[in-house]
Amino acid sequence: MNSRIQLKNQSRCLQTTLRQSLTTIGFFIFTSLGMLPIFSSLASTTWQVGGQSTLVLEYADAQAKTRIAQLDRRLAEIVANLDPSKAWTVDTLPPISNARPNSAKPSSTKPLSVKPISVTPVRSVTIRVQGQPLLEVTEEDARIHNAASVSELALTWTKALAYVLAQPAVKQRFSRYRWHAKPTRVQRNNLLPKF
Repeated sequence: MNSRIQLKNQSRCLQTTLRQSLTTIGFFIFTSLGMLPIFSSLASTTWQVGGQSTLVLEYADAQAKTRIAQLDRRLAEIVANLDPSKAWTVDTLPPISNARPNSAKPSSTKPLSVKPISVTPVRSVTIRVQGQPLLEVTEEDARIHNAASVSELALTWTKALAYVLAQPAVKQRFSRYRWHAKPTRVQRNNLLPKF
């Protein structure tokens, strides 16, 4: 009989411990969900230039389609006046350098003096084709695309665009549609597609 009472007490103790454990686990899960970031419906959409995949944009689907349409129109306007037999330059404003410091040893044995310089972070960079503005890369774009900075994302996109626009097949494809682009007047404010 004593063993039955002990067994019941052990059973009650186990049930109480189990309830407490489940309550603790449930509370932990509930509070942890509140700490998770809210995921938006961003999707990867590829912008193709002349049939070549060029940029991967990480925006909501409708926004990406709108921006790709803007980029297509603007690029068509720019290349409508370009000669496909010549090189097309793709650059940024302000200029971005991807040069790495030279790791060669100094020629003298004197210690080098290093002066600290203050660098203001770039808030936006304009990517241009033949000096004509194509798109503006902003801090928001860098954040959405997980880039370390606006300059890093702009440099990546500039290199990708320069690579595609250097291909003769892409230039020839654009030259076929040369007279279909309607020129628009580019104003400094709000006419560039901002990414």
